[in-house]
Amino acid sequence: MSSLSGIGHRPRPKHLPAESLRLDDQSGQTDSPINNSDLPVNADDHEVPADFDLWRFEHTFRVNYYETDGQRRVHHSNYLNYFERGRVEMLRAAGISYKSLEDAGSMLVVSEMNVRYLAAAEFDDVLTLRVNVLDVRKVRIRHSYQILRGEELVVEAESTIACVNHEGKPNKLPAVFLEQWKAR
Repeated sequence: MSSLSGIGHRPRPKHLPAESLRLDDQSGQTDSPINNSDLPVNADDHEVPADFDLWRFEHTFRVNYYETDGQRRVHHSNYLNYFERGRVEMLRAAGISYKSLEDAGSMLVVSEMNVRYLAAAEFDDVLTLRVNVLDVRKVRIRHSYQILRGEELVVEAESTIACVNHEGKPNKLPAVFLEQWKAR
């Protein structure tokens, strides 16, 4: 297990009560309140479970109408949002809060994205996003993505994510990433 040292926490704004927060469920609806007791309050105290695979993640979701164009197909730009959702949910599943990373001064920004569109996803399709970490360096993480509809590959992509500080300068990744990558 690796501790997330150096990752801070900023309290939720008082004007946003915990019960008003929502998470998308499998149907694409937003009617399930977050149980804040399940989320790490302070990432400094959190440890990644030894049996958790921080390098592979799968997320199933339904295409919302607003994500489509006039032909009810997912607009190409929305796939980038799906990839980001996958990266954030991958961290969340490991108990790592992306918000805490940013609050501690580490921002993960896309420096390169290559996307290959193979089929058209449509409104109400149930899609599975697979995210894999290909490589971790001092300030970069490379990911690969696949979006499937059943067994059909719809989109595949690769990205390079850079860690920068609030001024946009390269910043070393938090130790947990480097430690976990070396230990795999």
